[in-house]
Amino acid sequence: MTWQDKVPPMVQGRGVPLHWDEGKDDWDAPRGDNGSSRVVLYGPSGQPISTVEGKLAVRAAELETILSSQSTAAKQEALMALVGAIDAAAVSDPATSGTVISLLKGLLAQLQAGSPVS
Repeated sequence: MTWQDKVPPMVQGRGVPLHWDEGKDDWDAPRGDNGSSRVVLYGPSGQPISTVEGKLAVRAAELETILSSQSTAAKQEALMALVGAIDAAAVSDPATSGTVISLLKGLLAQLQAGSPVS
């Protein structure tokens, strides 16, 4: 008999998660490791996907990176001071726009490197 010929069992009139077991020639409930009722997720390498306190390990690493690089009050004040200096230089003497451009390039380089603005 094939899986198409046998109707899957129902529980209280509803379908339940099942798979066809060729050895038994019947429907069977899915099982995880050691016959447990939970399912193990496997990654592309064929190894089980690990979790860290309920989060996938990859996500946990990304979240730690984001949390460790948050903006601080000191960084914000330094950035406000730099923007104020750029604004003052551009307004007081438009001829010194080269200085403003070099300040902006320095700020961009520091932001891209992830180093604190000084």
